[in-house]
Amino acid sequence: MRWHHLIVMDSITIRFPDEVAADVRAESESQGESIDQFVVEAVAAAIAMRRARRALARMEERRTRMAAAGRAAPPSEAMIRQLREGQRPP
Repeated sequence: MRWHHLIVMDSITIRFPDEVAADVRAESESQGESIDQFVVEAVAAAIAMRRARRALARMEERRTRMAAAGRAAPPSEAMIRQLREGQRPP
């Protein structure tokens, strides 16, 4: 994946502990990619994971508020199972 070469890049200095730097070098070299590419992809993945966790927390909070207000729909697993088995739900 070489997408980061096609966009404007910002240079920053990151200081890694020696053992982490050695692991980064070894892993990037074993994959045949530059250290920069490895770090950019790892940071992008970490950002995506954090955003997903925040979105999940917001959904859980919203679900809790809706349940407290009596607006939550009943669980749909049983109905889905019935539909998959070719039965009509009540």
